[in-house]
Amino acid sequence: MKKIGIDFDNTIVIYDDLFHKLAVDKNLIPKKFPKSKIKIRDYLRYKKKEDQFTNLQSEVYGNKILNASPAPNIYKALKTISCDYKLIIISHK
Repeated sequence: MKKIGIDFDNTIVIYDDLFHKLAVDKNLIPKKFPKSKIKIRDYLRYKKKEDQFTNLQSEVYGNKILNASPAPNIYKALKTISCDYKLIIISHK
């Protein structure tokens, strides 16, 4: 059977909503701020709060990872391709 590797981060799981929720909860960004990990990171860097972003990353990729959102239609896509390929999930973690 053919094998296919699929990246976990930002392919299977999307973190933007979770970064936004935690950043709002910690009063690091306004509630109406865009739900974008990169925009949140850039904003906190601009505000000289990069250490706060590093803390957010630790939470998101650590004990809050189960609160991250699956990518849209990922279950259906994985089920479809699993008929023809052995799936291998890849992560830098």
